Amino acid sequence: MNKQILFIFTLIAISALLIAGCTQPQQMAAQTPQPTTVTPGSHGLSGSNSSVVSLAPVPVYVIGHRQPDTDSIASAVAYAALLNRIYPGSPYIPARCGDLNAESEYALQTAGLESPVLIENAHNKSVILVDHNEYDQAVKGIETAEIKEIMDHHRLGGITTLNPIRFRNEPVGSTATIITMRYREEQVTPAPKIASILLAGILSDTLGLRMSTTTDQDKKAVAYLSNMTGIDPKSFGKTLINKGLRLDGIPIRELIVRDVKEYTLQGRNVSIAQIMTDSDQFPQKNKKEIHESLDKFQTGHGYVVSIVLVTDVIDQRTYLFAAGTPDLLEKLGYAEQPVLLEGVMSRKLDFFPSFAQKFEQIVQG
Repeated sequence: MNKQILFIFTLIAISALLIAGCTQPQQMAAQTPQPTTVTPGSHGLSGSNSSVVSLAPVPVYVIGHRQPDTDSIASAVAYAALLNRIYPGSPYIPARCGDLNAESEYALQTAGLESPVLIENAHNKSVILVDHNEYDQAVKGIETAEIKEIMDHHRLGGITTLNPIRFRNEPVGSTATIITMRYREEQVTPAPKIASILLAGILSDTLGLRMSTTTDQDKKAVAYLSNMTGIDPKSFGKTLINKGLRLDGIPIRELIVRDVKEYTLQGRNVSIAQIMTDSDQFPQKNKKEIHESLDKFQTGHGYVVSIVLVTDVIDQRTYLFAAGTPDLLEKLGYAEQPVLLEGVMSRKLDFFPSFAQKFEQIVQG
């Protein structure tokens, strides 16, 4: 009898040890926090339990076009700031792919903002493109970059993506206007510094709301931002424009590429630059040097045709200079230069559509 009782107690003890050995690891595992998986570079970040080790968020660079103007810089700075407020889990970094001009430097200084980081190659980077949507105008390496989003106010270009993205294109005077609209749609009030740089971007691209591209949306955005900052748009716009019009001491070879955009038409590459002035003295005084510098630029870069639009913002007219083969220039109507274009102020709206149509007809014919 005693042996039977001892045997039963032994079985119970062994069973208790086995049960404890099986359940303890599970209880410990249940008390151990699991690492959170982070989706790098996504707009909306959400954590989920996973056995994958956490990864640091990949930065997304918000970047404008080559030879950046004030609208390009303002849009990059302001949109990165908005996204960082909406989606704080992933860093959005304002960037540029060129040197600042005097106007943009003044706009940043007035707002109390630092210059966007310089990105010379976007290879394998995550980017959001602002103020452009064409390969020819984008940062180098864009073909291998992950494009997350595009915000623009120009014609549709040839950029393609592997995945669906947010693509917003509005027929307004500046991309900064679209960014301002985004702030209001998200019910986010821009910080005073951001409101100031947005105001600069709109006033710059619309020449103080006087360009033919100016819309009611631009005017509403300016009223909203100026009321918020207390900045007089007329005075601020005039100062900005004057900063951009100061051409003394800048070599012609630099001026003709300071605001140049590249286009591909019918498989041919062309360039169109624009120089803003406050009179007709600049094109007349520098006619010979403009021709020489433009010829070197066109042949050196292999463009079929290179154009420089010297725009008199006071009298609202443009003087056109072009470099290319004599035959092509004659067919375009550019044999005698400069060509006076009355009322032409905007490269995007007043000049490019008619030029592109004529150029394509010549090539096809």
